[in-house]
Amino acid sequence: MEILTKEGSPFTASMLRDLLAGKKNEYQHILGDLIAFAGNESTDCPLLKIAYTHMAVEDKNKL
Repeated sequence: MEILTKEGSPFTASMLRDLLAGKKNEYQHILGDLIAFAGNESTDCPLLKIAYTHMAVEDKNKL
């Protein structure tokens, strides 16, 4: 756990690595599915929606 939470740790999520490298990533599947699941459970998820929107904007900027 320490290596994952330590400041300056080289470990990052694959989605972040792809975003920083300008590569295609799986945000639609991961974040979109989580948002859909939350909607099915009538759970609001504003931070997931913000993350999805941010990723969509970044994806569109690559075109």
